[in-house]
Amino acid sequence: MSYFHFESPPLPHFVACGEATYAIGRSHAERSNIGVFDMIFVTRGSLLMMESDTQWRTGPGECLILRPDGYHFQLNPCDEETHFYWLHFQSIGKWIEIQEQNRGFLGVQSHFMLSFNVSIPRYWKLLNPTNAYEQIRNLLTLKGQPAYSSRWEEQTIFQKLFFDLHIEQEPLSSAVSRLADDTARYLRQNSPEQITYEQLGKIFNFHPSYITRCMKKVYGCTPVEYLTIVRLDQSKILLLNTDLPIGRIAEEVGFHSSSYFTKCFCKAEKITPHKFRQQFRYKGGN
Repeated sequence: MSYFHFESPPLPHFVACGEATYAIGRSHAERSNIGVFDMIFVTRGSLLMMESDTQWRTGPGECLILRPDGYHFQLNPCDEETHFYWLHFQSIGKWIEIQEQNRGFLGVQSHFMLSFNVSIPRYWKLLNPTNAYEQIRNLLTLKGQPAYSSRWEEQTIFQKLFFDLHIEQEPLSSAVSRLADDTARYLRQNSPEQITYEQLGKIFNFHPSYITRCMKKVYGCTPVEYLTIVRLDQSKILLLNTDLPIGRIAEEVGFHSSSYFTKCFCKAEKITPHKFRQQFRYKGGN
């Protein structure tokens, strides 16, 4: 299955939406390089769409997303009355098309922001079409409202819809999610301590390799990678809000040496802890 993979922030944003009913014999317009993703939700009938060398027959309760930089058209006219909602969105952030879903936590992308990824398939059958249709209808009610607040509400509704579509693709078992969340919580609460895989195995009564698989499934990283990210975040707070030496900060947040802390910090932030403090720390005065 093909997925669209978006690295966030920034999150994809809503552009426009609508609905259409095609009588028998009518076809979707041919379009090329429209500049936005075209998301189609069919409620009855079907659309046989083609983009590049791939075709999809999208029926009731199914969704198809067409590329903003491709050429698409309806292969055959509708052979039955067809109703669908359409939604245009775009992303100013990085996106790619991949063949395997990659979801979860990615790590530090910039100085103050954690990045994560959102993956949704190009074509799939909705697990909860009623919920999706309701959110799209909510967007439609805002369409004709000129109020500034309506534009904010549109983005809020779209983000909820987009996240719901991401989550429903590969529902995680409650046991996997619970173990990953419990592990992440423990790591955050005990991040200054020296934590080993053996220790995690004893605490949660699971083999360390299974704990690692669960963390990678839910958060997209290993426990050690997650712990490093948490420690780096805490170090940035100390760098900006205290006068503690770099070595003391490394010790406070849990790094076993100042040099290793600096190495991890530079790898994540592309800047040394000292230069980070100089660049971003507020300096008083007029």
